[in-house]
Amino acid sequence: MEQFLELSVSPLIPSLPDDVTLDIVARVPRSHYPTLSLVSKKFRKLIASPKLYKRRSQLGITQHRVYALLRNRDSGDCRFYILHRKLNSRNRLVIVRSLPPVSSRGSFVSVGSKVYVFNDVDALSIDCASHTAQPIPDMPQRFSATPMPSKVANVIDGKVYLIGDSRFTFEDGMSWSKTVMVLDAETQVWEPVMMKEDMWVGALWSDAVVMEDKICMKGHRNANSFVYEPKEKKWELMDEDTHINHMSENMKQSPEMLLSPLIPSLPDDVTIDIVARVPRSHYPTLSLVSKSFRNLIASSKLYKRRSQLGISQRRLYAVLRNRNTGEFSFYVLHRKLNGYNRLVVVRSLPFMSSRGSCVSVGSKVYVFNDLSVLSFDCTSHTVQRGPNFPQRMSYKEVNVIGKKVYVIGDAFCHYVQGTGWMKVWQKAVTVFDTETESLEPKLVHEDMAVGVGPFWSDSVVLEDKIYLKGYMNGNSFVYEPEEREWELMDEVMNSKDWEGACVVDGVLYYHDRSGKVLRAYDPKQGCWSVVNGLEEFLAVETGRSRLSITVNYGAEKLALFFPKKQYGEKMICCAEIGLERRQGGEIWGKVQWCHIVIGEGPFDMVECVSVTV
Repeated sequence: MEQFLELSVSPLIPSLPDDVTLDIVARVPRSHYPTLSLVSKKFRKLIASPKLYKRRSQLGITQHRVYALLRNRDSGDCRFYILHRKLNSRNRLVIVRSLPPVSSRGSFVSVGSKVYVFNDVDALSIDCASHTAQPIPDMPQRFSATPMPSKVANVIDGKVYLIGDSRFTFEDGMSWSKTVMVLDAETQVWEPVMMKEDMWVGALWSDAVVMEDKICMKGHRNANSFVYEPKEKKWELMDEDTHINHMSENMKQSPEMLLSPLIPSLPDDVTIDIVARVPRSHYPTLSLVSKSFRNLIASSKLYKRRSQLGISQRRLYAVLRNRNTGEFSFYVLHRKLNGYNRLVVVRSLPFMSSRGSCVSVGSKVYVFNDLSVLSFDCTSHTVQRGPNFPQRMSYKEVNVIGKKVYVIGDAFCHYVQGTGWMKVWQKAVTVFDTETESLEPKLVHEDMAVGVGPFWSDSVVLEDKIYLKGYMNGNSFVYEPEEREWELMDEVMNSKDWEGACVVDGVLYYHDRSGKVLRAYDPKQGCWSVVNGLEEFLAVETGRSRLSITVNYGAEKLALFFPKKQYGEKMICCAEIGLERRQGGEIWGKVQWCHIVIGEGPFDMVECVSVTV
C-alpha cells in the first residue's frame, strides 16, 4: 500500500501536522480503529499503513491480534480469519479475503507483526498490519506428505525452526529420518539442513511449544515425544513421569529446586531422605505439592537414595499389541491407593519390534530386536541405544544371569541332506554385558536337534541355568553358561506344557489353562505340584482364557495377567497372588487383588517384565 499519497496534499486534521496526528492515533486502543476508519478515506489509509504500527512499536504500545485457520468441509479450503474485538458487542471471527488459501498440511508461526506460512514446498509471509502476502524462498527440502501435518514450526530468537520428516525407513520396527530447517526471519535465508536419521519419534505430532529456548514436541497418540536444543543441535526423548497425570516433566533437578529448599525449615538432603522412605504409591499425591516436589519425585537422585536405603519396590511393565495398527507399545501398571489399578501407555518409549524380547536388570529394561539393542531407565523413561548384533537373531529367548543377558536364537537355517530342514538348526548364544554395554563373542552350537526348529514356548532361569521349553513336540533343553554346555531337559520338568512362566524364590510357576490351576516346579525336589487355595478363583475368572502370563512381583508373590470377556468386550485383567510354603512343603496362594487393567481397545498381551525401582 502506498503511504499517504493523498495525505501529502491535505492533512488528516487541518489544524495539526500529520506527524502529530499519527502520534495521537498511535496511542488510541486498536479496538477503536474500525470506528476511526469510518471518518474518511485518509484515516482508513492511516490505520492500514505500516507507519502507524511502526510508531506504536516505538512507543511500546502493542497489542496481540488473534488469527485462526479454518477449514471449509465443503470446499476443502483452509483460510485465515481474524478475531474482531467489538466494544459494545460480541467478538467475531472474520475472514481475511486478501490472504490466499493455505495447504491443509501447512504450518505457521508469528514473528513480530508477521505470520510465516510453510506449505509442502513453498513458503510465504503475511504482514498483519496490511494483510499483504509475500513469497519467501522455497524450503530446501520437501517434507513428506501425510494425512496430518508431519512438520511443526517454532520460533526462537527471530529464527523459525521447521521440524519434520524427509523420508521413511524401516528397520526393526519404526524409524524416521528427521529434518531440521531454519529460516532467519530477518535475512529471509534458509540455513543448512540438519538430518537426524536414528530418532524413534514417528511421523505425527500432537503439538509443539518452546520452553527455555528448547523445542518440546509431543508425539501423536503412541508416538514418542522429544526435545530439540537448537544451540547444541541436540535431540533427546522427552522424559515422562507416567505417575503424574502423564504430563512430561524435567527429569533433572531444576534451578528452582536448587535455589529454594523443598521444605524451608529443612535441608534438601534431609527432605530427600524422608521422601525416599515414603511408599511410591503416595508419590502422585506428593507431586501435587509444588514443581520442586514433582522434579524431586521424577529425579534419579531420589531412586538412588531409595536403593542405598534398601527401599525398593517392583514396577510392572507390559507390552501390548494393537490389533488395528500392529504396534507393540509399552504400558506401566499404575497402583492406586483407593481405586482400580490400570495399565497406562508410556508414550515416551518407542514401539517394540514384533519379534523383539525384553528383560529387566535393576531399574532398566533392555529390548532386543532382530538387529539392535536399546534400554530405558524406568525412573525417568529415557531411552539409550546399544550396540547392534553382528548378525540377525531370529526366534530368540532372552534371560538374565547376574549382570549379563543371554540371547539364544537362530543365526540361520542349515540344511543337511538326508535329514531335512526340520531337524538341524544352527543355534547361537550372544551375551550382552549390561555393565560395559557390549556384546561378547557369539557361541554357535551347530548340531543341537530341537525338533520343529527355532520355536520356543518359553524360557526361565533356575539355579543359574537357562531352561528352554520346546514348542509343541519340540525337544526342550538346558544351557549352562559357565560350562557352555547344552543338555536335554529332564522328562519330569518337560512333562508339562509350561508357557508364560516365571520364577519366584527359586520355584517355577505357570498357569495351566486346561487344568485351571497354578502349577509349581521346585528344581530341588524335582517334581511338579499344584498351588492350593486358588481353585475357585482360577475356575471362575480364567476359565475361558486362552493366554496367560505370570511375572515375578517380588518375594513370595507373582502377578497373573489374563484376558477376559465381559459384556461382549475383550478386557485384560491382572491379579496379585501371594505365595506361602507351609509345613510339608505345600504351596498355598492367596489373591491380594484382581482388577481389569485394560477395559477397552483392541489389545493383546505380548510380554510382561518386572523392574526394581
